[in-house]
Amino acid sequence: MQTSLTELNKLFITTSASNTPYPVAPLAKVTCTDCTSLGGGVYDCKDNIAVKNLLTSGYKLSASCRTKPPGKCSHGGKNDFSQNYSPVGGINKESSEPSISPHHYLHQEAADMAIKATQDFFIDPGYGLLAQLGGNVFEQFFGLLGYSLTMAIDTTGSMSNDIQAVKEVAIELIRNFTNTPDAPYDYILVEFNDPDCGPVTKTRNVTEFEQKISSLRVDGGGDCPELSMCGLEKALLESLPRSKIYIFTDAGAKDAHLLDQNKILIEATKSEVHALLTGYCTLRSTQDVQQTKHEQQHMRKERATTSNIYEELAEFSGGYYVMTSKAGLKDVLGIMELSLNSAPVTITKMEEKRSTLSFPVDNTLVDVSVSVKSVSSGFTCTIEDSSGKTVKTNTVINTATQQVFKISPVEALGLWTLTISKEATYEIEVGGKSLLDFSYKIMEEQNGYTLPIQGRPVQGLNYTIALTLHGANDSMTIHNLTMLDQKGVNVLDSYNVQQSNSVNGKITATIPVQFNSPVLMLAIAGESSKSTFKRMHAEPIFTEAVRLVRQPGQNGTMIPGGSTSLSVLIINEGSDSEFTFAVAVDSIISVDFNPKQKILKKGENVSLEAKFLASSSIQSFKSSTATFSASSTSAKNYVKVPISVVPQDALVVDENSPEYQIDELLMPCLGTDIQHGKDCKNHLWNVAFTTWDTDSDVIVSLGTDPTPDNAHFSCTPENSSTILKQSCSYRATCCSPYQEFLISDFSGNGNILTIDYRAPEFPAARVTNLILIVCGSVLLVTIITSITICVIHHKRK
Repeated sequence: MQTSLTELNKLFITTSASNTPYPVAPLAKVTCTDCTSLGGGVYDCKDNIAVKNLLTSGYKLSASCRTKPPGKCSHGGKNDFSQNYSPVGGINKESSEPSISPHHYLHQEAADMAIKATQDFFIDPGYGLLAQLGGNVFEQFFGLLGYSLTMAIDTTGSMSNDIQAVKEVAIELIRNFTNTPDAPYDYILVEFNDPDCGPVTKTRNVTEFEQKISSLRVDGGGDCPELSMCGLEKALLESLPRSKIYIFTDAGAKDAHLLDQNKILIEATKSEVHALLTGYCTLRSTQDVQQTKHEQQHMRKERATTSNIYEELAEFSGGYYVMTSKAGLKDVLGIMELSLNSAPVTITKMEEKRSTLSFPVDNTLVDVSVSVKSVSSGFTCTIEDSSGKTVKTNTVINTATQQVFKISPVEALGLWTLTISKEATYEIEVGGKSLLDFSYKIMEEQNGYTLPIQGRPVQGLNYTIALTLHGANDSMTIHNLTMLDQKGVNVLDSYNVQQSNSVNGKITATIPVQFNSPVLMLAIAGESSKSTFKRMHAEPIFTEAVRLVRQPGQNGTMIPGGSTSLSVLIINEGSDSEFTFAVAVDSIISVDFNPKQKILKKGENVSLEAKFLASSSIQSFKSSTATFSASSTSAKNYVKVPISVVPQDALVVDENSPEYQIDELLMPCLGTDIQHGKDCKNHLWNVAFTTWDTDSDVIVSLGTDPTPDNAHFSCTPENSSTILKQSCSYRATCCSPYQEFLISDFSGNGNILTIDYRAPEFPAARVTNLILIVCGSVLLVTIITSITICVIHHKRK
């Protein structure tokens, strides 16, 4: 039997101790009793839940829920009017504030249990998602595979003099990282030529990847530019998120119109693009001249200081750009190795006219890297630590216009100083390897909830930055969050940080912000007991005037060979513009969408409809992401939508509850005398029953808490080729002539067998003319005092 994701979701309903799914309380069962009113809409609700070891939920009055059934719990709290109707009060534990949560005293315990249950759901070795799906699919689904090492290599004829050097450098890089902590998850090779783009090779086998690179041959081309942007697009779509992508070419881009789309994919996947050029071929036709003008127009939109489209992409993605020669390719191997750092951090990144720069070096840094680049040539650099001592450096790059150094190990903490031999405009980046870094999410209000935004924020609107400090300890404090301009020099805004600790111990903070600049970068500063620290996110935040909103209630799941349709609402918040739309997804899923273009006036919107078709060759679970985008001459934005391909047999959901049959019931406990008399413990009752399920194992537990004294309960599995059976027996004294048997399967389906022959205890003077009527499975006790009790034991086959 194959377990589906829907089935696995049901397994979230478990006890953390026994990993046994709890059944849901039947509709007719009373689950809550009245709480005590404390006035002002606040209730004391301790011990108001009437069921044990059964799942129940709280009703909250709304447009779709007008009433709550008799005996059922309310959600409760000042925002729930149903808490004033019997049973009054409620059960929610969302807050430690009594006016919001009737079970406020259980808030922390509930939070801890929720964390534990979540961990069990994902990684419990018996029933967790990891055990059910297997490591590879689990990691793929949650993006835990690591990163791809991807190479997009120009194989046109003009590369004939350089291709051998490219092969050697690529293979050496692979070998240097194969068996290290920084090793990639998989290796991808994308060939691009003219007029073709591809093929794509994807493998986890290092030897196979080396052989593929070694077998590359050059041909074709003819004119100057090549289809490098098509090659990069394929690389981005086939690679895992946060991948390292290297472009090797000696030519410009014939398809510069794909630049904006590639930037959106870079931003959506958080991947780095590193460009290594062995030249930039001269123009050979009027068409080439026009193409280069097109390329420059695209570049000017976000950064006008880069020399070509490759430097623009490297700058945009936080990657390296190097112009070198065939002979110099091996000299840039160190740059490539720096880029494969598994714990990269940025301390500062800036572009300014200067000759010195000071930066903090903290105790968490394993190594430090410094890159200095300028259009001016012939400069030299020195680095001094906080004591003024010259730091010993390892030179990675040393050309007339760029110098890159690596310092390892780091032997001194404090404020270091970089000194450059002459004053000029430099691009300086200081980074290193450290576990101490920060992540952030830009949050916005959506339907009463604060959720992460999709795509880029809109300029001028209010947002919240949710910040998390990783690799920190209790002695670390964040002092401020700073917004810097695109050059990393001017402070646009600075916010004091009031940090707190999350339930899992991480340092967090929420900061209300407004983005009033078209481009900005974020940095934090703080200190520990040993040193001060600074961290910067070098990837810029772009604000836009167009929004893309995922439509709710859509299904992104397909079977192999099947299809699904998704739509995204595009809203123009800026001036009237003509927008071009795109939907990108990896090659194993095809897509068609409409419209392709549309003029939108300010405030207008359009629905972008896309139909996806999964390849019939898919054999197992496949997780992918579709990137919807809209761009005009002045704005562009995107939204990511998850898509899954699930084999047909994995969609079969077990929704059948376990069944049972009572085989024997001996109940000699009828009447108040035998149940409440002194010798009730000398009389025994017992029941034997069989329970079964056709799809999964059956678990039977007792619902009465505490278990009566001297009670005995056991279940024994029965052999069967078609169904999973258990034979159970229970024995107790007549002092406790009742029991609930909770029956569950491992898909979370539940059933309840109730045996209840309790008689009320009355004063002797009132118990007269007692009539007992047994009819089938119903015991009716009628008393002259007009008290009538109907007790039923359920019998289901």
